[in-house]
Amino acid sequence: MTYDVITTGRIGVGRCPLQTGVPPARVPAFGGFPGGSAPNVAVAAMPTPDEVESALAPGAVL
Repeated sequence: MTYDVITTGRIGVGRCPLQTGVPPARVPAFGGFPGGSAPNVAVAAMPTPDEVESALAPGAVL
């Protein structure tokens, strides 16, 4: 199994409220989360842990 992915684009940090159901003016804290189209594509292309394990030699330890 081979994955070759090259992503280009902007990466940024999104400021998201850490509490839901509260108007923005009353949110006590915001968190910074990396985002942007290039990181999202790269993460979506990553194999799942099961795919990685099945690609390893039998008996290999992660």
